[in-house]
Amino acid sequence: MKKIIIYLIFISFFLSCLSFALITNEPPFGQLNQKNLDPSPPEVPKLSGYWSVDFIHIDGNWSDAARDLDYVSGAGNWTHPYLIENVTIDAGGTGSGILIENTNEYFTIKNCTITNFAATSS
Repeated sequence: MKKIIIYLIFISFFLSCLSFALITNEPPFGQLNQKNLDPSPPEVPKLSGYWSVDFIHIDGNWSDAARDLDYVSGAGNWTHPYLIENVTIDAGGTGSGILIENTNEYFTIKNCTITNFAATSS
């Protein structure tokens, strides 16, 4: 009977240690993780540019304008659409701050703020 109690205590201790290692997501039994050995500091986030512009009107082929504008990147195709990002647009009371028409090029608009636009109803 004494051997069974000692055996149960040993198994309980072993399972407790194993479950603690699994719960804390630490490598079991002293194995080292490469992340723990890396002394380099974490990467500092990069600052992004931002622009304040008036109404944006895209009409037809925009490749020349996109090349000259700092707030536009990309090639205008399916895999690399023109990217308009981090722009504050004053619509000047028009219906919208960005008007895209007469083009087959691709655009992505991210993180933009449009102010002073006029609400329209149908």
